[in-house]
Amino acid sequence: MSGAVRALVLEDSILVRRLLEDHLGDDPQMELIIASPRGISLRSLVVSECPHVVVIDPAWNEGKGVALIRELTQLGTCVVVAMSQVQASSPLAIEAVRAGAVALVQRPTADCSTSTFTMLRHYIIWSARRGARAMPAPTVRKPPSPHDLIAIGASTGGTQAIEAVLGGLSTDLPPVVIVQHMPAEYTWRFANRLNAVVGLPVCEATDGAVLEAGKVYIAPGERHLRVLRRGGNLTALCSPGDKVSGHCPSVDVLFDSVAATCKRRAVGVLLTGMGADGARGLLAMRRAGATTAAQNEQTSTVFGMPKVAIEMGAADAVLALGEVSRWINQRAITPAPPASNPALRSG
Repeated sequence: MSGAVRALVLEDSILVRRLLEDHLGDDPQMELIIASPRGISLRSLVVSECPHVVVIDPAWNEGKGVALIRELTQLGTCVVVAMSQVQASSPLAIEAVRAGAVALVQRPTADCSTSTFTMLRHYIIWSARRGARAMPAPTVRKPPSPHDLIAIGASTGGTQAIEAVLGGLSTDLPPVVIVQHMPAEYTWRFANRLNAVVGLPVCEATDGAVLEAGKVYIAPGERHLRVLRRGGNLTALCSPGDKVSGHCPSVDVLFDSVAATCKRRAVGVLLTGMGADGARGLLAMRRAGATTAAQNEQTSTVFGMPKVAIEMGAADAVLALGEVSRWINQRAITPAPPASNPALRSG
């Protein structure tokens, strides 16, 4: 789609309205329309304003926002983003997705960080483009990717960051493997939620699964995820074990296995998170010839893991969250860097 995205935000709180106006009102890529959901004819408002995206809190009026999401989805003229303070795994969030919301983002508060508005902006624009992609378009066949795998690690703030990245990825990329620090009872729910809201098939990784192009695999909680090559296929190895770098699953464990198995035919990204897990593994990937990146401080919920990676020299690029998807798409269709000449290595 071209031109500014028309975003209709249905919001009761005067404070939240003011915050949205202050942070998003002057965005050149967005035309923001804010209205109260009380006492309106939703159909008439949508018809008159013609928004690309409608943003609404499913918890509005004791959960009646879900009914509005369903009504908008059935209307079929726009896409819906749920904006709430409920957790992504909560029953209300799941209801909102089932009703038709394409994403769930954090509702702003007086003391929230600028990353909350960055994330909301990303989802509004991404959702508008997602709606535009529903129209028939010519098929463009890309050449096979010169990379075998994309590996991503994250911790605190990672659930929304991962969703943002996956939402912007091309569908014809190599397999994507992800470690998100999360207990076992939540990883499968996280995978199911992503599968419902992003444009790629997402599942929890299982031991022995052959990794397929265009699919996303989330490391199961309390099991390390490694990648091995068996019979010419990249295969997931999921096994319990001691914590590594303070975690199980560990990003370092995944990245180390990718460095050993895929070498320069891999892309690695370390997103927001507390601590240092993944920094050493990302460095191992870069030393093996892989293409690597880390999220920048401004868009990280916690600038811990990526900060350590950057300081260690593990990242080829330091990126804002909104740049990560495009960077991966570009790198995944660019020939892998040539293998290092041993004669040129120092030491």
